[in-house]
Amino acid sequence: MPHAHPSTMRPLSEHAIPEKLGISREKILLPTHLAQKIPAHVNLEISKLRLACGRAYHAMRKLDDLRQHRYAGLCPSTDILGMKRHLRSLSRLRNWKEDHIPDDPTLAPSMKIPREVMYLRCNEQAYEQWGRSYDRRLYGYLVGPFKEYKAATREFAAALKTARNIELIQEVDYHELTMFQQGFRQEMAGWECFIPKLRRPSFKQLVKEIHSAVLDSVEDGELLFYKFYPAADPHKRVYPAPDSCEPVYPDGAACLSHCGHVCCAK
Repeated sequence: MPHAHPSTMRPLSEHAIPEKLGISREKILLPTHLAQKIPAHVNLEISKLRLACGRAYHAMRKLDDLRQHRYAGLCPSTDILGMKRHLRSLSRLRNWKEDHIPDDPTLAPSMKIPREVMYLRCNEQAYEQWGRSYDRRLYGYLVGPFKEYKAATREFAAALKTARNIELIQEVDYHELTMFQQGFRQEMAGWECFIPKLRRPSFKQLVKEIHSAVLDSVEDGELLFYKFYPAADPHKRVYPAPDSCEPVYPDGAACLSHCGHVCCAK
């Protein structure tokens, strides 16, 4: 059985948002001595900002978790048995690890996954259907929790400026508040920068990711890849079958088409 080669690919299970990313309470909580000296309406805007920040951050996390289902989206949800097999195969790809260290001759490479136990689907229509649902959730986040958080940021800045202009805040307290505001912004920038990464990859990009994983970890991975995505096989020409959405191959080999069904040439 062939051995694996060291891999540089990103794992299929990788999130867009780092797992250890968080928010420091020290950066978002106003010092007690300062909260007691500033106007009530400024305190209120800070509280509203803190709540809006928390909602936006946790909603972003949930959206990232939802984005992890993109690989499952390659299989039609109506194919219950196929989905179970597809998910098991994805799990095998995620759990396989390259243990070989070239500089350590005593550590043998990991054995590749037998091709016979793998079953993958690559249905573009199914993925686009899943993608439309995900895109709606992403849009809802951007015009909902994230927009509300940005609005709360502006409202706090406006309240702070107004309070200073009409001398409701002393100079020393205003300076400390602006320092708090800068620290808050820096803390928020630590997670806001990941929001563009929540966009779902294209169908082609997702196929490339699975292709890399299959080549790395599956015995005869190229053959398996062409089986579940025959359009990528440079050695076969696809002819449309009469009255069918399935492609038919000249050699009569069974394949998985874009529609995701098994077909055989007659």
